[in-house]
Amino acid sequence: MKCSKIPAIIIYGILICVGFACRLFSVTAIIPISIVCMIPLIYLISYSCNKKNENNNIDNEESKLILSTETSSNNKEEELLTPTSSIISPTTTKKKRHYYFDNLKVFLTVIVVVHHTACAFVGTSWFYGLGNFDGNTFKFFGNATLLLNQSYFMSLFFFISGYFIPPSYDKKTEYEFMLNKSKRLGIPFYLFSCIVNPLLIFTLIFAYNNGEYKGGELTYTYAFMPGVAWYIAWLFLFSTLYTTIRKDNNISIPKKPTLSKCLCYGFIVGMIQLFILMGFPTVTSLGMMPITWGSLPMDILFFIAGIYAKRGNWLDVNQETTQPQTIFITPTERTFVRIFTIFCIITSYVAAYLMFEAKITGPKETYGVWALLSGPYAITMSVCLIDLFQQNFNYKTERTAFFSKSAYMVYLFHPWVLVTFTFVYNYILKHVCNIIVEFENHSFASTTPIPSEYIWIGFFSVGIITQIVVWPLSFYLRQLPGLRSVM
Repeated sequence: MKCSKIPAIIIYGILICVGFACRLFSVTAIIPISIVCMIPLIYLISYSCNKKNENNNIDNEESKLILSTETSSNNKEEELLTPTSSIISPTTTKKKRHYYFDNLKVFLTVIVVVHHTACAFVGTSWFYGLGNFDGNTFKFFGNATLLLNQSYFMSLFFFISGYFIPPSYDKKTEYEFMLNKSKRLGIPFYLFSCIVNPLLIFTLIFAYNNGEYKGGELTYTYAFMPGVAWYIAWLFLFSTLYTTIRKDNNISIPKKPTLSKCLCYGFIVGMIQLFILMGFPTVTSLGMMPITWGSLPMDILFFIAGIYAKRGNWLDVNQETTQPQTIFITPTERTFVRIFTIFCIITSYVAAYLMFEAKITGPKETYGVWALLSGPYAITMSVCLIDLFQQNFNYKTERTAFFSKSAYMVYLFHPWVLVTFTFVYNYILKHVCNIIVEFENHSFASTTPIPSEYIWIGFFSVGIITQIVVWPLSFYLRQLPGLRSVM
């Protein structure tokens, strides 16, 4: 095995082993121990491998493609959730501009925060929920929103990340590529699991013990819950697999697919996801990845599509007009994409209403109908967003750079901020509105009926305040020593 692959494989293996160990044993001391030991281990492995590979490394500094929204000479790292802009020398007349990807990833990160806010007030599948009870009118709106978002937004993240894998790999040695991924993916994953996650657990326990509870107070026990960081772990794995496949095989790049062919792929993957959801109802996650609409099969499809899109120049810039265009979408197809996207949105909300309000259909019937639409919807929504941002948001300003630099940290840090403000809202319900929310059997999903208007108010107020707070907080946290180089 090449030494250049050892850091990534060892780090990924350690992360998985630590996760299983933490599930078997309640070991609070693992937090300081792992922080102390893991980081030096990463650099020790990297240093030893570098010594063995230094004679084989080629000097490619002049040809490196800079994929960053920052122009400072000391910050040329890749953005993770923020596949970054291609910055070309001012003397170059033809520019391949990718500012729209920076702005798109900011939009998707905002949607992630909105998505998890909806989770909190639907009351299920989140750390701390208030809306899990019959008669909650927010439920149909919240579940429809979750259904729509889950179908495309993480898959589109994988597409964007995959799009920037080839140039990063081509302009680095294999060792440099894997070392960069180890630093940019492995370290943030581990820091989230050992710092942000325990902070979140302490907040949950404080919220529970300071509310109306049954079953006794909770005490702190360390649990390995990667939460939103599952994306990082899987992207790390995909990147590692890419180095093996790309180096050992001469794979031809397919031509730009037609929209109809893309929709067929989406339909097939949608059927696969229906089989997984209905065939394995008790399986809620796979290797930390939540099993839901838009999970593993769709993520793999989009990651590969992103790689092909870059290597096949599917999203080229029109060099004559300097205006970007989606090559595989014609004006007629663009109209269809927008109409079909609107149709899917309306359909999801109607289905959620029938299931949660009118109670005419059940989850199985709704899943069956949505399976026919989820895959094509993921394709059309992604194409629609890429096209929209290419045509209208392909620029960089000081404000957009602020959000782009903060997006990675926002993605990882927002669960704690959201849970904190949800607890504050629950505190207001109790002491201002005289609404007592009970949590039973150490559960963080309350079944206490709350007037629906308060659920709606909570969703909008907590969601807006979380967005206002988490973006500047993440921006300034990123300035801390050491974080800027990995975030």
